[in-house]
Amino acid sequence: FFFFSINLYLLFFSGRQLVDGYRSGQQTQMNLALLLLGVVVLARFFDAQVSFIMRGLAFIALGAAFLLINRRLLGKGGGKNE
Repeated sequence: FFFFSINLYLLFFSGRQLVDGYRSGQQTQMNLALLLLGVVVLARFFDAQVSFIMRGLAFIALGAAFLLINRRLLGKGGGKNE
């Protein structure tokens, strides 16, 4: 139960950081949030019995999210990198 609650908190935290970064236009914050989300997903894959196809699809989706969010932010007028 402890690890589940930590994972849930990290998912919530990364999602919140992603939304805050998008609203403020900070590309660095959004990329770090996506990186944290990727680490959580990676940790869950080593913990659970998930097929290779599902693992591949999840990482393709995460990579597509990186590309789409960065493209959208750059098209919005550029990000404010710190």
